Amino acid sequence: MEQYFEKLLETRAALECALVYLAAQKAGPADGDKLRQPLSYAIARDIDYQLERDFDFHLAIADIADNDYLRRSLQSLMVQITEYLSRNRALLPEVDDQSASQHWNIMVAILANDPERAEQSMRSHMQYVTRLYSRELDRGHL
Repeated sequence: MEQYFEKLLETRAALECALVYLAAQKAGPADGDKLRQPLSYAIARDIDYQLERDFDFHLAIADIADNDYLRRSLQSLMVQITEYLSRNRALLPEVDDQSASQHWNIMVAILANDPERAEQSMRSHMQYVTRLYSRELDRGHL
C-alpha cells in the first residue's frame, strides 16, 4: 500500500479507537439520533455521498466523545483521506454494505455504554477498511 495512505489509515485507526471508547463512556439516550441519521447512506449509490455520510457517522462519534482536540485531528485526517481518494478514484461498492453492518455494531455498543465492545468493533472496522484499500491499491485502482 502506498506509504502515505497507509500511514493515514494507521493514524485514523488509532484515533477512531480512542474516540469510540470515550463516546461509549459518555453516550446518553439522545445520542442515538446523531448516530442513526448518517447510516442512511447505505441506500445511496453515489460514492461521494456515501463517503460524506460515512465521515458524518465517524464525526458523530467524535462529537459524542466530547473532545475537541481529538475531533479536529480526526477531521483533518478525513480531509486528507478524501483528497487522496478524489485524486485516485475507485469505486469500492462492497465497502458500503459491509461498513453499514459494522457501523451498526459500533452504534449499538456505544449506545449500550460498552467501551470495550465499541473499541473492538471499531478496530475490526478499521482493519476491514485497511484490507479493502490495500487490495485496491495492489490492483492499481487507487
